[in-house]
Amino acid sequence: EEALSRFREYEARHPQGRQIILALFQEAEILFELDQLEDGLAVLDRIQTGEAAESLKLQARLLGVQRAIDHGETGIASDRLLAEPWRASTMPEVAVLAFAALELGDRLMEGGRYADAVRAYRLVPPRNELITLQRDRLQGLKNRMEQSGSSIGTAGTSFWASFYRGMIDRIEHQLAALEGADDYTSSLILRRAQAFLLAGRPREAWLLCEYLALDEQLDPELREDAHYRWILAAGNLERWEDALAIARDFVTRHPSSERAPEAFYSMAQAHLEQRRLPEAEEVLNDLINRFPEHRLHARFLFLRGYVRTVQERFAAGRIDFEECRDSYPDDPLYLNCGLWHALIWFFERDYACLLYTS
Repeated sequence: EEALSRFREYEARHPQGRQIILALFQEAEILFELDQLEDGLAVLDRIQTGEAAESLKLQARLLGVQRAIDHGETGIASDRLLAEPWRASTMPEVAVLAFAALELGDRLMEGGRYADAVRAYRLVPPRNELITLQRDRLQGLKNRMEQSGSSIGTAGTSFWASFYRGMIDRIEHQLAALEGADDYTSSLILRRAQAFLLAGRPREAWLLCEYLALDEQLDPELREDAHYRWILAAGNLERWEDALAIARDFVTRHPSSERAPEAFYSMAQAHLEQRRLPEAEEVLNDLINRFPEHRLHARFLFLRGYVRTVQERFAAGRIDFEECRDSYPDDPLYLNCGLWHALIWFFERDYACLLYTS
């Protein structure tokens, strides 16, 4: 509180002073430490709307995004992050921006704001590109320190010299951490693909997932995840022939995957959409026989019973509905199984059995 009062006193005495911007940054940080987010952001807004250099305005905007994230205010953080484009050429701490956007994108996904998550993820460059950008910004700041001389301040007590040296130190540490970290690029692409898929943009999701799924150099688990989402994208586009081919390829490439049953199920649904009932039944036979303990086994049985019934193979369909009903009495499909079991007697015009079993 005392430090805050001193900074405000300085601002009142020197409203046009050269160090006023630094004082505002310090005041904002103190307010954030005091858990006064709204007041701290208001101070940063003064920097953004004032006469500060463009790079300092961007720093103020970025700091506001960071502190809003720190306080769990995803809405405020996203509003500040996505309000207008970031001018990367004048943005000193590009790594901070990238990872703030990445974290915020994840939070937006959790909150169901998929379109905004797409926009946030787009602010994150691939790792190698980010390293290059960070090196360029670091060298630019060093050059500025060397060339500006007294305009920044060469004495050790200069506020501005201390400010820029602190920024250079931060960027050097960020760069070192980035160079020593694993490459996040493929994971980022998968995040974007999922955001596109959930935002109702399956075409973009298809392209990204296909790229990841077929890259033999990537982590197998990531490729498997991408391949499965590729199937979903094809289904969302109602490209059933492609969905079937992609699902078959998934099972071939990842036969032991926990998602293999879901891929089989997608294949069966793709056949159904094409009215290829015998082919759908064949896939369902394989699915039911391969994965008898799967949590969706009741659904698989029900769907096969339906397929057999539509093909007028009533006895076989009845067996599936009976097994589904008797084996899974607590399943949500229990009543539907009973209904279809009765309908089969109706379709066969065996009204006596229909009345007896009903």
